[in-house]
Amino acid sequence: MQMYVSMAKRKILECLDLPAETLSLLTSNDKETNLHAVPLWSVTLKSMARLLKHYRGRYTTVVGFQPTGWTQKQGVLWAVDPCPVYDGG
Repeated sequence: MQMYVSMAKRKILECLDLPAETLSLLTSNDKETNLHAVPLWSVTLKSMARLLKHYRGRYTTVVGFQPTGWTQKQGVLWAVDPCPVYDGG
């Protein structure tokens, strides 16, 4: 399965001298795949809701993964739901 990345992200990835086989798994056409890579700063409920609105009629649900280290600070666990769900409702 291919993964969508923006053209800007693809250009950065091409600078890493990744094998052609790996680059072939990427597409800059968001209609070619249901798997989209987004910047880490945009993995928020607000941003995911915007994506869901942008792809209205194509998707009914979006899922975002944040690294778990973002829910901890100096050994203190933040009160963050690790599995928030936004269904557009």
